[in-house]
Amino acid sequence: MDKEKIEKIILNLLSNAIKFTEKGGKINVSLRVDKKDITIAIKDNGSGIPSNKLDVIFENFEQVNRSLSRTAEGTGVGLYLVKKLALIHHAKIQVNSKIGYGSKFEVILKGNYLESTKENRHKLENIIIDRESIDLEFSDIYLA
Repeated sequence: MDKEKIEKIILNLLSNAIKFTEKGGKINVSLRVDKKDITIAIKDNGSGIPSNKLDVIFENFEQVNRSLSRTAEGTGVGLYLVKKLALIHHAKIQVNSKIGYGSKFEVILKGNYLESTKENRHKLENIIIDRESIDLEFSDIYLA
């Protein structure tokens, strides 16, 4: 497992969640390990993504809102990078989103990543971000 690339995936998804979640909103990052795969999930209660944009958000320079009055800054490259890095690891990306309720992005790593995770005992169970206070709460986090 390329730790740096996986970290970039998480940081890009987390960056988007922060950009599109209002002050006082919640962002949850979790990791689930089972016999077949590892699932990294980033869930927020931000603005959400329209269903007609879910198929294009991973394209280079694509943005849900291109208007000059948009509240979140960005170039439209972050999710494209997430997609490319996930492909390198033969990972699957799933997105569920509803306008006004937020989004959930899951990156599912298959097979051989499980042994690496068991050996290294890297564990990321839960990160909760409170945008109002910009505090991070960590639970059961072990990093190399």
